[in-house]
Formats: sequence, C-alpha cells, structure tokens
Amino acid sequence: TQNEFQIGGRQGLAQNFQGRLLEARAWNRVRSDAEIQNAAGLRLSGNEPGLVGLWHLDERSGTTAVDSSPNGLDGTTVGGSAWIAPFFVPPVASASLTFDGSDDHVSIPNGSKLNLTSGLTIEAWVKPSPKAHNTILMKGTYGYNLQIQNGRLGYWDHSSWNLGSGMVANDEWQHVAV
Repeated sequence: TQNEFQIGGRQGLAQNFQGRLLEARAWNRVRSDAEIQNAAGLRLSGNEPGLVGLWHLDERSGTTAVDSSPNGLDGTTVGGSAWIAPFFVPPVASASLTFDGSDDHVSIPNGSKLNLTSGLTIEAWVKPSPKAHNTILMKGTYGYNLQIQNGRLGYWDHSSWNLGSGMVANDEWQHVAV
C-alpha cells in the first residue's frame, strides 16, 4: 500500500536496493553518533528504549522477515528476495537477504509505530552492488528514506533531501545510519 514501510524497496520509483541487507532498525528518537557506533556491531534484543522496528533478516527460509521489537511489525518478502548463508559480519548472523535491484523488497504494512515524523534514526547493515540509486529503507511514497545515491548515503526527511559527503563502498559490508 501507499504508506507501507519497505526494506530494500521504493514505492513509485525504480530505485530498489541491489545487494545484501542485514538487520534493519527504526527508532522513534534521534540517537547520538556514539550510541549508533556503540550498538552497530551488537545483535539487539528488540527491547531497547525507542526501538520501534528490528528486522534481523537472517531467517534463512520462508517469506516472513520477523520484527524482533515488541511491536510485531513482521514483513513479507516480495519479488525474488532470497536468504543467503553463511557469512560473518557484525552483528553475527547466519544469513542475510539478497535483493536484485528490480522488484525485490520486504513489505511491512502501514502501522502507527512507523509514522515517524521527527526525531528518528534508521539504520542497516548493507553490502550494496554498484547502482546509481539504491533504496535501503523507505516509509510510504513521501515519508522518510535511507538510500545510496551515486555512492553517497542520502536521507529524505518528509520534505527535503540530504546527501552526505562520505562514500559508501560497493561489495563491502558496512553499517549505515541517519
């Protein structure tokens, strides 16, 4: 639907993620750089204060991406998204989800807990393939998003586009957050 939350997808534009994703997180508060860095390599439980969605993306089979937060915002894989295993990257996991950059994504139904209008943090572990526009996380058509644009991390905050100066490496695991 128009206001769903997508991991690896972008509603209305052909800018879906190409590569592998692991552990997407959504918070209802702005986290400090130190908080983000200190927790980047940890496997969260889902009960951390302010965490509204936590998808480990390491299920290994099936079509459900389980939300480990108390909110139960489970997602459904769409397209040809496939579980890939094994590998090692913080947080330690046995699988990740791979996306073809065309129509693959995880669809999470619209829920009030994900209607974050201010004071939010979104983050994920990514291993992107080279592509001009790689959407990592997106809420609705005109909500918020996290994406890689021409090798740089970008963020849409409901009304304006913010593009970072640092580069995101292709074909390497890295943690990204805004």
